[in-house]
Amino acid sequence: MEKDKFKEKIIKQYLENEARNAHTENALLIAEHYGTATQRKSIELILRKKKYRGWVESREASYCFMVTNPHFDKHLRETYVKLRGKING
Repeated sequence: MEKDKFKEKIIKQYLENEARNAHTENALLIAEHYGTATQRKSIELILRKKKYRGWVESREASYCFMVTNPHFDKHLRETYVKLRGKING
């Protein structure tokens, strides 16, 4: 049960970020909780570059997607679908 609450907290933050189109921040959110130290540091660097430049290069976006999608699917997708149903329903 505690694990479910933790996942719900992550998904609520994820949805708030999505509403602001903060996709890189979501990549970092997932990497912080489920990724390796190298993945987390790489996404932190991408986020710093984004804040400096104002955009994410396509290869950086691809990297974020490649790193976070497996973690999202494995750990969070079920909670995401459940919460989206509550919000939209």
